[in-house]
Amino acid sequence: MKEPLLASKLRMPRVICNTIRRPELLKRIHEMPQQVLALHAGAGYGKTTIMADYFRTFGLPCGWYQLGRIDDDMDRFLYSFETLLQRQVTGFRLHKEPVTWSRETVELTVIQILEQLEPFEGCINIVLDDFQHIQNPLIFDFLSLFIQYMGDGIRIFFMNRGKFPEFLTRYLLQGMAGVLGAQELKITKAELHAYFEENGEKQRHEAAERILECTEGWAVAVNCILNAPEEAGPGEKGTDDFPAGSGLADYLYYEILRKH
Repeated sequence: MKEPLLASKLRMPRVICNTIRRPELLKRIHEMPQQVLALHAGAGYGKTTIMADYFRTFGLPCGWYQLGRIDDDMDRFLYSFETLLQRQVTGFRLHKEPVTWSRETVELTVIQILEQLEPFEGCINIVLDDFQHIQNPLIFDFLSLFIQYMGDGIRIFFMNRGKFPEFLTRYLLQGMAGVLGAQELKITKAELHAYFEENGEKQRHEAAERILECTEGWAVAVNCILNAPEEAGPGEKGTDDFPAGSGLADYLYYEILRKH
């Protein structure tokens, strides 16, 4: 009997309020021609927030899978994968699953799935969040074969920190996959200026350069600064921007300074 899934693992997260909106980056993602896109950067670069904002902004269907260590199991992964496809394609269902897994049974399963999806005329979006938890070679085989054979209406998004998934390299070389790394995901000066304009804080334009110097564009640090409490008095903020006495501020300082 299959273990019940937590509904939250297959639910797109909410867009966090009071964070910088990034319409140019969302537009870039939307216009990228690749069917496979990897957002590959460390924690705090806003990968999950960006993708959740993307699907809500463009009103696109989305099957979201929030991965954890428990999902590094072929049966559990496939069950979740089947469930998120069912939410986008009416009547989709795997009719037969193998008793044991091998590359051959994985390929047969991929063919079975794609045969069912072939008549579907809409677009299908699959998001695999925190993909660094997956280390199972059979799951890599499954996804590699799925990407290799999938139709034009399917797009897969990987959010990953740590080591880049090696099986995606061939698709990068073939031009079928694209990557947005830490450099592309950094907050820009233009985005900070737009944030100040939208929030009636034109007088803070001169602070943009200082904020980016302190944070190196790291999204979680920038948003921490922008949401710092106003009641702190003179001399009570670290490096003029971070709220004093904040454990989060200490963590951000550590993460930034240890790079140098």
